[in-house]
This record gives sequence, C-alpha cells and structure tokens, in this order.
Amino acid sequence: MQIRKICLTIVAVAIILSIAAAISFLTYINPPKDEVKAFNYPLKFFCENTENYIDYQTDGKCAAYAAAYLLRYVGDDADGEALFPELKRTLGFVSVNSIVDVFEQHGYQAKACHGSVDTLKQRLAEGNPIIVFIRIPGDTHYAVIVGYEDQYIYLVDSLAENANASDVRYNRVLTTEGFESVWKTDTLLPDNIYIIVKAADR
Repeated sequence: MQIRKICLTIVAVAIILSIAAAISFLTYINPPKDEVKAFNYPLKFFCENTENYIDYQTDGKCAAYAAAYLLRYVGDDADGEALFPELKRTLGFVSVNSIVDVFEQHGYQAKACHGSVDTLKQRLAEGNPIIVFIRIPGDTHYAVIVGYEDQYIYLVDSLAENANASDVRYNRVLTTEGFESVWKTDTLLPDNIYIIVKAADR
C-alpha cells in the first residue's frame, strides 16, 4: 500500500511538472499584442531595396530564409542556409522568439507581437519589411511582408510553390482578405503574429 502511494505521488508530481513546463513554454512562445497608439500609414507603401534578392528555401528552413532576407534588407550579408544553425528549434519548431534572438545577436532590435492588418501596415510604413507567421497546407510558415496597396498585400515567400508574381520586390501577392485567412494559423498561438526589426540605435 505504501509503495502504491509513493508511485501515485511520483506520477502526480510528474504530471504537475509536465503541465508547468508546457505552460511555461507556451508563455515563452506567445507574443504580446502590439499596442500601436496612432495610425497614420499611407494608402500605399513598398519597402524599396534594389540590392536585395529573393531566395528559395530547402527543406523546412523558412524562418532562416525570412530572417536572411530582412538582414540583407538592412545591409547585412546574410544567407538562409548559413543562418539556419543559429535558430533554436524545439521539437522541430522555430518560435518567433528564436528569430528575435538571432536579430539581437546580429545587433538589431526585434520584437514579436500580434495585431491586425492596420497595426501591420503602420509598422511596415516605419520602413523595414516585417516577418509574418502564416498557415500553409498542413503546416505553418514564415514569410516577409514588403508592401501593401488598397486591397493587396505583397510578400517575399521562400517557398517556390507559393510564388505567384515576378516583381523584383516581391514574389507573392494576396488580397487583404486572403492574407488575413492564412494569417490565422489554427495553432495554440494567437493569430496575426509578426516580427518587427529595426537598427539598435533607433
């Protein structure tokens, strides 16, 4: 009887610790809401950088390729394959905080948050592309928003099968409604997640 009580106690403690660890992990990867105070973004905006290029990923390396695109935009010499080992993965998943950590290691300020199309446009109009966490068939994916106008959102997407445009600035165009649909990822995380990056001295 005593052994049974000890075993039940050990099992109960293990369950409690597992739940605590899961809650702690979800808290870590769960970004806060973006508290934009005022909206004054233009009706149309594009991030212009003729020195950058769109690269296509191998395997499941979208986080590294999205981060590399943004690092190139701000002036670093970055490559998705080379950047991939810098990203921490938990059970194969790269969290937004892992991407934030990489930007901070490269000397930039970065913040992960969730918001709306309005907050996204306001942040984009500050001048740098924005990494977004979206849904693809059977999985989640990181891509980069580089512009918007009227009813369209323009992306740089490292998955070749997602490309539907051939502009030097972007390779994927979605209607705002279509973008909002894939921005809902059907995960335990909030919808509408994005990562803002800027120079550390700003």
